[in-house]
Amino acid sequence: MDLLAPRRMQPRRLIPCLMVALGVLALSVEALSAQEVPPPREQVRVLLQAFSFDRALPDRGGLVIGVLYSNDSSEAEAIRLAFEELGADGIQGLPVTAIAVRLRSAALLIETFNAEGVTAVYVPENLALALSSIQQVTRALGLPSVAGGRRLVQLGISMGAFLSDTGARLIVNERSMQIENVDLPAQVLVVAEVVR
Repeated sequence: MDLLAPRRMQPRRLIPCLMVALGVLALSVEALSAQEVPPPREQVRVLLQAFSFDRALPDRGGLVIGVLYSNDSSEAEAIRLAFEELGADGIQGLPVTAIAVRLRSAALLIETFNAEGVTAVYVPENLALALSSIQQVTRALGLPSVAGGRRLVQLGISMGAFLSDTGARLIVNERSMQIENVDLPAQVLVVAEVVR
């Protein structure tokens, strides 16, 4: 038997090997994505700074952030508290509040956002699979969407905060900002990572 000769793997053994390889790749991508998401207070600090320059914010009458969650409202609590604490003094002379909103259906989201006066939406990474439904709502209502990390912004969220070598930084999706009525000046865009 020639030990250097290439061996052909049987098809029935090849499929499980490919599944394991793809699973490892998916876990690696997810781990990298999680590594670039800043802690809640750092995300919120960057996002509130961006909103403080948003020329469309006065038209919204303040910042009421709907922090989405899937099953348990405790999933949203750290981000909600960070918005409440860091936004306690308001921005642009307008109040900042945050509420936890459970994602059940697009119709219920619209109803809740209207009833609670939500003016922006925080989308957590674990709701990435529901992003198209969420975007139908945010775009129909003209609500800015925000998140932590790069991935969701690359998929269409308006603004996010990610970890760089120098700390938490702003990333924006230029097209989504136009659709969701976010109006940031050039001096903010120049220091942000921009997805076109």
